[in-house]
Amino acid sequence: MAAGPEVVRMNTSSKPRSRDTKEFKPRITPSRKTKILQVTFAKQVQRMVQVMHEEMGNPFLEETNDLLKLDNKDIVDQAVTTAVCQAVKIGQQQHDDFVTRLKDQSIPISQPIKKNKLSLFSRPPVRVKLQVSTLKSDVSLFSRLYIAASREMVTSVTFSDMKIRHVPHHVSQFGNLRSQGAVRSSCVP
Repeated sequence: MAAGPEVVRMNTSSKPRSRDTKEFKPRITPSRKTKILQVTFAKQVQRMVQVMHEEMGNPFLEETNDLLKLDNKDIVDQAVTTAVCQAVKIGQQQHDDFVTRLKDQSIPISQPIKKNKLSLFSRPPVRVKLQVSTLKSDVSLFSRLYIAASREMVTSVTFSDMKIRHVPHHVSQFGNLRSQGAVRSSCVP
């Protein structure tokens, strides 16, 4: 029998057990399991709120209408913001349609409901083409700069005067700003 390194490590690190010894394992009843899950959830929510207040400030005091991702603080697209704002309305409409369908018995209950194609927190596939074209233009620019520098036609002043993008890549991705409103105003002239 072949085993991977994880299995071998587990077998060698565990102490041998005899069949006579019985280890005491506390039995977790469903009510205790529910309480453990609730306590864990409460701790996770408290940690998330703490991170939000320490790193991002109070999100309810923001004066901007931008929607931020919590994990990387990117400002999401306008389509995502619109989808989040309309999610309740779309869900209510689907619920009403389903209840009507049950009352009228016009459509069988086994027929699936249409999938919502909301663009929530995902980038549209068009951006891949945009990213490839941006990378190609950067490669072209850097190759021209390298050739010019190797021929000693470009001075250090010329290099610093050249503008590669209209917004730096660490602040922008495809022209959409990625940071908070306060940081955005201090970074972009």
